[in-house]
Amino acid sequence: EIEDIFGCLAYLSGASARELEVRDVVSFSVTLSADGVPWAADVQLASDEATLEEEVEASELGLFTGTLVSVAAGAGLAAVRCEDLQELFGKDLCAFYPDVSGLGANIGDAVSFNAVLHPHGLLQA
Repeated sequence: EIEDIFGCLAYLSGASARELEVRDVVSFSVTLSADGVPWAADVQLASDEATLEEEVEASELGLFTGTLVSVAAGAGLAAVRCEDLQELFGKDLCAFYPDVSGLGANIGDAVSFNAVLHPHGLLQA
């Protein structure tokens, strides 16, 4: 739902993330940064036993070129816009900030990447 409204995923602070494990199901509220980026707030486990039930492999989509559109260095994430993937999926890709910063890329720069579509709909560069 967040992605449909804001065109990107809600970022999670490092402090909140340290309390969670991969595949935990959480509930949260959303706050917006000064530049309109959604951040997850009041993050809580949905229940003590809530995890995603099955591990499903991601699909590799191939090599694409896009534009770095935002960076949340503190959260370790960046967003990449690719017109081809926007047409197919209607959303930007998530990239890990260390991968982007290692390229020396800045917002507005063109970047090439291998795109992956995760089973839950996340596009990742």
